Amino acid sequence: MYNHSLSQESQPCFKVSRVHVKPTRKSNSSVTMELMNLKLFLENHQMMDENERLRQKALFLHQENQNLLSEMKKKQLKLSCEH
Repeated sequence: MYNHSLSQESQPCFKVSRVHVKPTRKSNSSVTMELMNLKLFLENHQMMDENERLRQKALFLHQENQNLLSEMKKKQLKLSCEH
């Protein structure tokens, strides 16, 4: 058994496991909160998916912009060398 006179360093470590008891009947507010939580979870997941899609699109547009800028600079350099 646990001895209160032991120092903090020598006290045994006890692991307490949680016991989950499912109620046989949930209250309306509990069900409502679970549904709201699920709705928010799904909305969050959709937002993260949309964010990733937009991030990929932004990366593509940035790369395309860099390529066009590079082409434009080459043409300007070529035109300036011709004159």
